[in-house]
Amino acid sequence: MVIAGGSQGTGASLAEAALKKGMAVAVIARRKEFLDEIQKDLGSNISIHQADLSDAAAVQRVFQE
Repeated sequence: MVIAGGSQGTGASLAEAALKKGMAVAVIARRKEFLDEIQKDLGSNISIHQADLSDAAAVQRVFQE
């Protein structure tokens, strides 16, 4: 599951619920410090990607990783 804006609030809750169900989760957000925090909270099973989704080149880079 790919969650845009998943480093806080509803997105972070969705990421946590998906992980509990055994899903692979990738979170994309702009702010690295929030991404680091969610990975710290939820563990290494979550894949984090820093990108501004309004930038087409950044989106392409995320999906090439």
